[in-house]
This record gives sequence, C-alpha cells and structure tokens, in this order.
Amino acid sequence: MLREWGDGDRRILAVHALGAVSSGALFNCAVGPLVEAGWQVTAPDLPGFADSPAVAPEEYDITRMAELMWRVAGDEPLVLLGHSVGGAIALRMHELRPDAVRALVLLDSGHLDYGALHPELLDKSLDEWLADTPEPLSVADGSELAEALGIDVDDPVMDDLLVAVDEVGGRLVSRTVGLASVAARYALVVARCSDDWPGLAAAGTPTLLVLATEPPATRDQNEEWGARFGAAVPHAEVRLVEGATHSIATDLREGLGRDLADWLEPLTRA
Repeated sequence: MLREWGDGDRRILAVHALGAVSSGALFNCAVGPLVEAGWQVTAPDLPGFADSPAVAPEEYDITRMAELMWRVAGDEPLVLLGHSVGGAIALRMHELRPDAVRALVLLDSGHLDYGALHPELLDKSLDEWLADTPEPLSVADGSELAEALGIDVDDPVMDDLLVAVDEVGGRLVSRTVGLASVAARYALVVARCSDDWPGLAAAGTPTLLVLATEPPATRDQNEEWGARFGAAVPHAEVRLVEGATHSIATDLREGLGRDLADWLEPLTRA
C-alpha cells in the first residue's frame, strides 16, 4: 500500500518507523509544507503494517527491505526520508544505489548501531525472537488508544493512527502483524548502520540527520552517536531538536515539514 501526497515532479520516498499503529500514514501530519513546495511524497506501508501483507521473517533483513523499497521507488532519482527502522532502510538504499539518491534525510535513525547499544540482544537467533512474538495491541476504543499513546483523543493525528487498527469484537486491534514487527526489530538490531557511513561520505550525497533529545537518556545517546556519525560523514548536517522524542514526525508535524522543505529548497533549483 502506498500513501501519496502532492503531484510535483520532485519525489520523496518516506519509509516509516515500527510500532503497533505505525504505517506510511503517519507522515501525513508533516508533509503539507513539502507538498506546497512542489514535492511529491510517497510513503509505503512496510510489509506486515496496516495495508501491506507480511512477508517471510528473513525478508525483513535491512538489505532485502532496501531492495524492496527500490522496486517500489522505481528508477528516477529521488530524495529518501526514513524514520527509525525506515532510516536504516533508507541508508541501505543509498548504499545500494547512491547515484539514484538526490538527498538523504534520517529521522532519529541511521546514526547508531542498535546491536552495539544492546549486545545481549545479539545472542538471540531470529527463531528465538519469533518465539517471543507478543499478542497484538488491543484496546477498548479510541480514547484508550489515545491514552496508551499519550495523545488527546481529538488530536487530528488519531485519524492516521486508526489506519493501522481494525475493529474486532467491539475492540480496536492493531493491524501490525506480530511476526513482521518482531522480525523487523531483529533485523534492525543485527544491522550495522555504521557500515554504510563510508559509502555515504564518499558519495557526498546531501544528508540531514534529525535527532530526538527526550528523554534525557536519549539526548545523551544521540549526542554521542550523532557526533560519531558527523565525524564519519563530515558533509552531513546533524540537528538535535529540543523537546522531540523518538516519535519525531508526530512530535514536530508541519514544523518538520517546513524545516525539510527549507533544507531541500536548493534541490528544487538543481
């Protein structure tokens, strides 16, 4: 399933994060300024999320997901935008086809190796991860979902979150396939984003890394790893955003879209 906004001739492929109610629709709250600036934004639902069917667990490998996203994107040069696991996928997409990437935007992602942060997780095989697949999120109604997510039930972003749930037996149940979520998390842990930094540095592709600062432990982690990324990819711009959590797109919304449109503006003249 592809979510699409705008009809400009400058293209952005946006790859979403993981989560029980995650899908490409979560970029909806941020894309307005990009569309106004003449960009066409396409956001696929990753396999097993919202309207996209799941694939076999081994297919969630970051390289295989990057290959899949290139099949979705086509052959024309475009901007890649990725959030969390989507950033790891976008970074690997660049590694596979750097000449097809006009610019790379990483939202709280691509700048660290999750396996290095949590080495104990590397001791578990994919089968062991899958054995611990949880039951899907199930809530009584929209109010309970909003409370679980820490937002107001009347928040407009609720419409985008509800894309990823079904009503089952009078309850709202996540459409995220548990196997898909677990396999994707495993793939993110075993992937080494830092292996892709030298290729990004060599290509000189315009790169923006937008990092969360909340909670405080996240700031400490992102300051450290953001500095490592910046040293390895000197041409990249690294921004730590005050008050932003890992849910950076839904935290910043149109403010994020405006910042990205401004940052990308020189590309409109390229």
